[in-house]
Amino acid sequence: MGGPTRLLKYINSLIALTLLVLLAATYWFVYRALPQTSGEIPAPVSARVTITRDSRGVPHVRAATEADLFFAQGFVTAQDRLFQLDFTRRRASGELAEVAGPVGLESDYESRRLRMRRLAEAYAARLPAADRDSFAAYARGVNHFLETHAGRLPAEFAGLNYDPAPWSVRDSVLVALEMFRSMTQGHQLEIARWDMLSGGADPAKVALLFPSRTGLEPAPGSNAWVISGRHTASGKPLLASDPHLRLTLPNIWHQVYLEAPGIKVAGVALPGLPGVAIGHNDRIAWGITNLGYDVQDLYAFPANAGTNAQDREIIRVRGAEVPVQLNVPLTPRGPVFLAEGRTAFALRWVAAELPDLPYPIVQLNKAANWEQFRDALRRLPGPGFNFVYADVDGNIGYQVAGWLPIRSNTDGTSPINAVQAANDGWNGLIPFDDLPSIFNPPSGRLVTANQNPFPQDYRYPVNGNFASHFRATQIHTRLHSRPKWDVAGFQQLQADNYSAFDHHLAARLARAAQGRSSLAFAAKLLAAWNGQMEAHRPEPLITQLAFVEFRKILAEAAAPGKTARYRGHMTIGVVDYFLRRQPPGWVPNYEEALAQALKGALAAGEKRFGPDVAKWQYGRYNFVSLKHPAAGDIPLVGGFFRIDAMLPGGLAAINQNIEGVGPSMRMVADLGDWDGSSLVLPTGQSGLLLSSHFKDQWSTYAAGRSFPLSFNRLPGGSTLTLRPR
Repeated sequence: MGGPTRLLKYINSLIALTLLVLLAATYWFVYRALPQTSGEIPAPVSARVTITRDSRGVPHVRAATEADLFFAQGFVTAQDRLFQLDFTRRRASGELAEVAGPVGLESDYESRRLRMRRLAEAYAARLPAADRDSFAAYARGVNHFLETHAGRLPAEFAGLNYDPAPWSVRDSVLVALEMFRSMTQGHQLEIARWDMLSGGADPAKVALLFPSRTGLEPAPGSNAWVISGRHTASGKPLLASDPHLRLTLPNIWHQVYLEAPGIKVAGVALPGLPGVAIGHNDRIAWGITNLGYDVQDLYAFPANAGTNAQDREIIRVRGAEVPVQLNVPLTPRGPVFLAEGRTAFALRWVAAELPDLPYPIVQLNKAANWEQFRDALRRLPGPGFNFVYADVDGNIGYQVAGWLPIRSNTDGTSPINAVQAANDGWNGLIPFDDLPSIFNPPSGRLVTANQNPFPQDYRYPVNGNFASHFRATQIHTRLHSRPKWDVAGFQQLQADNYSAFDHHLAARLARAAQGRSSLAFAAKLLAAWNGQMEAHRPEPLITQLAFVEFRKILAEAAAPGKTARYRGHMTIGVVDYFLRRQPPGWVPNYEEALAQALKGALAAGEKRFGPDVAKWQYGRYNFVSLKHPAAGDIPLVGGFFRIDAMLPGGLAAINQNIEGVGPSMRMVADLGDWDGSSLVLPTGQSGLLLSSHFKDQWSTYAAGRSFPLSFNRLPGGSTLTLRPR
């Protein structure tokens, strides 16, 4: 008996030793990286700076000078999001493969072809003095964290075995350019259109599938609206903003409160940039949606034409003995961005042709009225945005901002042709005072949901990836549905899952299925459905699958064999156009085509979700898996650093959740009581793996609820003081 007993003791001892090693490693590599949130630490500041963290880990920073304020913002951002900071600048500069290996090369190639790093260096050298001061103070704060936490950096750096370089002014410019890039992807539609036009396509039909400015094409978008005091319970304006971006873990936004003489502002910031991007100060509030104006043009020419200049890019790759060399040919229209077969494409992008890249966010944070607000937006180079505005005096407004090219061709479309004559170029930028602007409309309501804001008789040609009317119409309909609104009502409106598009499509499918026994059960479900895109229901799944099948039918009619190239968010408005207008020459019979689409949808659904349609759940199709980029796939423990969820909502719903894109935050600003405002992030404030604020807001966000956005009544909590050293 002694043998088995000794063996058991040995195994237990080995397990205990293993656990101790794991606990020690966890403490050493993960727990030690958690931020210090109380006490005092010396820092290169001119006077004491206090950083109070509330119950969700949101820092409330108070400083005696603006320079100290942005130093502290850089410091707290590094405390919470250091790996995100480094990952973003590496993605923007084309240096991911250096730490991630060959898997990062495709991303690096795109960034190098766009000349992101070279542009950032040039723009950093030409920054206006006030903007440079803000960036420099922020960089000093990030670097102070790096200097004082050597050996105690987040676990991602230990896992990838590298230390981040110091932060610089150029790095903040890179972050701004990365946001510019993510919001301006018009070239992707142009490539798809080019490909569909080749090989026997009907040019007129392809053109109808890619409308230039009609608002048939909803990109992943955002919602923002504002109403005047005559429509609110408080008698003061209410403003809502929920920008729809790719959902990530950690979240794209970092919530913060900033206060110093001349500035007091709360909301969300983009990690890497000083100030608050969306939020309010003590006088005004603002929200943002993507404009979708096309600021990119592709020019095609023979791949063997040759160019006189090129960039020589050296990309270091982890694990490779020699770096990768990438030669980027340069043309008068821009760098060669890609080549397909015998054709090369040069990309012209407004972000590469600016005289400078000013940063007006700090000026915006200090604005006290409509005139000062617009003066700040005059300096916004891009990407193009829609802004909604409200102030404590009861005014509301809407303003388009961004530097938008004026195209020579009268329809505003982007020509993909061999490098052409001068009349296919750009004739400067649209003057700011000619951009759409509204102040105190008689209705007392303003709504932007990425729809086309340019009037039909606008004096300049317009081309853009504008959203169809569905979300804007639903917001307007809901705003008219009750006489008075409050913050709670706006929160419910932000979570509205009704889709008029899917509801109409369901009715059309049900009608087309009449007399077809194989489609009868699905038709019965669709006919009785209320249009709510609920995660547990089968009806929204049926309509989404049928939408895909009907889209294929249209694409095949325009460009046989190219149906795979016609996809994405912009197609929903086009499909709706065909459902309502039924233009001739596309299909022999639209009712037959819809029945065919429903049949194809049921077949596709059976393959993925089983034969029992009644048990289908839309959320299994509209599924999101938010993973930490370095830890989400680690065996056994990766689930702790991941969020898997079935989501409601859809492309045409106010709660626009689809393919991993959704509300990246939800804010409601109450101009009658700043402390009655609300804000919620999808995940949490921190990017640190063992932080209690890593994903602590998810359940509230997923339920459509929110948290108070403290402003005048600052919450109690732990306070860290930065004292002059």
